[in-house]
Amino acid sequence: PDKNGQPILGAQFSKQLNTAQEIIQNTVRKRLELTERKNILLHVHGIKTQLGKTLIDAALTYHLYGRQDVPIAYSWPAGQAGLVRGYSGDRESGEFTVFHLKEFIRTIAAIDEVEKINFSAHSRGTDVILTALRELIIEARASGKDPRRSLKLSNLILLAPDIDASVASQRVIAEALTFSLDRITVYTNNHDGAIAAATKLFASSQRLGNYDVSEVTERQKESLKRFKNYDIIFYSGEGGGLLEHSYYQSPAMLADYFLLLEGKKPGAGNGR
Repeated sequence: PDKNGQPILGAQFSKQLNTAQEIIQNTVRKRLELTERKNILLHVHGIKTQLGKTLIDAALTYHLYGRQDVPIAYSWPAGQAGLVRGYSGDRESGEFTVFHLKEFIRTIAAIDEVEKINFSAHSRGTDVILTALRELIIEARASGKDPRRSLKLSNLILLAPDIDASVASQRVIAEALTFSLDRITVYTNNHDGAIAAATKLFASSQRLGNYDVSEVTERQKESLKRFKNYDIIFYSGEGGGLLEHSYYQSPAMLADYFLLLEGKKPGAGNGR
């Protein structure tokens, strides 16, 4: 490693990496020229999701949002056969892709024209993006940098998060991720059948993606109030697919999602 603790890459691999990064950056620059706002909306999918589905979701939100910003669909190996075996395999793939996602975020953040990066993750993808951002933020802080500026971090949107609620609280609150992002927003639905299945599979006391508002204690409410940029939206509408897990199918949810990207805070007084 060098004096900053970064690995020293071999000449051939370094050349290949630089070439790939240049291709990505040049492609993004061309897209940035077509939009007034120089923001990125990076989508990260969950388990049993192929690239095509992620592209459709990214394209749908881009179109309905008025074709603003630059949408990017980040795909990782998911969709293995079998229920339990497939879930376990996809979960391992999610761990595998963390390094590559970190490199991708670094590559995008290094583009001078990019002003902000918004992250939108669904289901198991929420754990993937939380892990990647956590490691990037720790690295930036250790080097004396403000991760919000150096990595251009803005919104982190977690849709139907397939992650244990206690683990999420450690990642977000205990490790102070809220200080490194403009806003963190969780969309949860206690009728989410897919998350309910994961709750049983992992014997979780509570998954963040199917949190029940009636189970939130007064102590938890007071704790959340201390973080002005961390919101949990309890979604109870229809249009989430067979298992109430596909939030991109809900017009009401998407309307709120777009207002969030516009910087609107929760509450009827803000139009949400």
